[in-house]
Amino acid sequence: MVSFNISAGVDSPVPNFVFNLASGGATIDAALVPPFQPTVLSIVDQVSQFKAFLSEKPAGAEWDSSNSLFAIWVGINDVLDELHSLGARSFLFLTVPPTDRAPLSLVQGPQASAFLKALNAQYNTELQTAVTNFQRKNAQAIEDVIIFDTQPVFNTLLDNADALGYVNVTGFCEAYQNGIGGFGSDTQVEGSSEHSVTEFAFLNLVLPTTLETPKLVLGFLDAAVAQPSWSGYPLHLFYSTKESSDAPATTIYIISGWASVPAHYEWIASPKNQELLKFFGDEGLMTVGGVAHLDIDFEKLSFEECAAIVWRKLEVNRDSGDSIASDVGESKGESGLSPQLMPKTNARVLWSYRGRAVDEGVKDEYELTAYTEGELEEFGEGFTVIRKWIPQTEQ
Repeated sequence: MVSFNISAGVDSPVPNFVFNLASGGATIDAALVPPFQPTVLSIVDQVSQFKAFLSEKPAGAEWDSSNSLFAIWVGINDVLDELHSLGARSFLFLTVPPTDRAPLSLVQGPQASAFLKALNAQYNTELQTAVTNFQRKNAQAIEDVIIFDTQPVFNTLLDNADALGYVNVTGFCEAYQNGIGGFGSDTQVEGSSEHSVTEFAFLNLVLPTTLETPKLVLGFLDAAVAQPSWSGYPLHLFYSTKESSDAPATTIYIISGWASVPAHYEWIASPKNQELLKFFGDEGLMTVGGVAHLDIDFEKLSFEECAAIVWRKLEVNRDSGDSIASDVGESKGESGLSPQLMPKTNARVLWSYRGRAVDEGVKDEYELTAYTEGELEEFGEGFTVIRKWIPQTEQ
């Protein structure tokens, strides 16, 4: 039998005949509550994947209703009926764990944690009701329906952390920032991350907003102080403008560093960052285009002479499955660059790095090459030139 983890592709082997269609951070229905990233598939989407890849019981996946268990750890709605219609007969439901005790909740204060605790309790109660109704409706056609309450398990572990040998139960664990990693490694020691990650975010300006719009400038001047104060890493801004028949479309790029991906998520959830996002949104200045956390050590990137960066997105090496974070310019010199990146004028290459996005469910790889001041010609399809932007108020 050929099992797989859908996040790694339908050709990714997983032992013991397990088909993992889960997507970290999923909501029940993206049409109702959008996930934190567009690449995250909702429960509705996951059921659609089951229907597309597995419902017909293809070669290597000849599952049987009599001995297959469908485990759901999030929430349910009419997707249950669809799974049932496709042959599912045994179900395992796991309640929402005490996420009010998670580091991302604790950092927002006791009021936020108490609010989330009440929501969890309400949801788990409604889950019990929904499962009972589903079981009653299909009593003659269902073999097993089990609800496993995860709350006592998590609470017991958290309440007895010292006796059980857990080092930290109130802050994020850097050992797990990119997933579980290699089995057998010691994740009970502090600071297992090898280096910082590089944030690469892009924001689309909403017309008639321009880089000179006073409110936009003031907002980024505020962000340029607030984010580094939180993260400990400087924030660098770049922009690109694409001409169109209607009006120029401008995108702002943020390049900064974080100790880990969870550290960035803590900042995203912080009151100050939410205040900034609300300001930009309420004023109709811009929308968030996307963000990637690259396996590139931000501390190796020098921006003092950097006037422009040329970047492109690459396909991941799916054969090896290894994260690629290689220096393709700094140590090898310009001869180590691809011909398209060789400057044709007096612009000088400062550094060039390639790194995979380490965000869960994302399989993109990015290449960033920094240049000094100089005229840069077009680099061809797939390459984007972004130039340094220093927001300034009018004197």
